[in-house]
Amino acid sequence: MVWNVITKDLRIDSMGTFDTSLKKMHRFDRLTNEINEWQSLLGKLDGSLENADWNHATHRETGVVYDMRVIKRKIAEIEEELKDVENYLDG
Repeated sequence: MVWNVITKDLRIDSMGTFDTSLKKMHRFDRLTNEINEWQSLLGKLDGSLENADWNHATHRETGVVYDMRVIKRKIAEIEEELKDVENYLDG
């Protein structure tokens, strides 16, 4: 059973749907946190390497070199999944 707070009525729903919705909400939170972590990493990268192309950037604190194509692809994949989860939750 699901308690609808907005209309204050009690409706019976299949537990599978409720369970799936909870999982989707948890996945939405996790994806949002993951995008924030990648954005934080991007903020710490310096793309002005000498004699290097724009596909690589160095971490300002650690000196680790990152391939920007991989990071951007990962962010795009997460954003795509996030859209799917949002559509499920809104729909």
